[in-house]
Amino acid sequence: MSSWRVSLVSLICRSDAKRNQLPRRVARLGQECLKAGEEVEVNFIGTGTRWPGEMSKVGHPLNALYNSVREMVKAGSCGCAAAFGATESLKACGIPEAKDNAVAGTPGVLSIRKYLKEGWNTLVF
Repeated sequence: MSSWRVSLVSLICRSDAKRNQLPRRVARLGQECLKAGEEVEVNFIGTGTRWPGEMSKVGHPLNALYNSVREMVKAGSCGCAAAFGATESLKACGIPEAKDNAVAGTPGVLSIRKYLKEGWNTLVF
């Protein structure tokens, strides 16, 4: 008899906000995992920190899909948002900035290692 354990799934989107396919895949995988009863967190790093600001626009083709997984969105990397001009759009969307990994010359970035250490199944898109 096998025991069931809820999986922890961390989805990290680093894709630039000009390519709709990757965030679409992240959102659909998030929906699938959530439906299966898994705990899911979605984070944005690199140029991917631009995505929440884009997808939250009512006319954006991914707006409805983004809204369906919005509850899973945990944070955007603070240092990445600063580097790629997404700090204000993250704030406007109500997305917290993660800076739990101190990197010289930045205000801190999202720690992917934290997810790995805590046993999360971590996928970077």
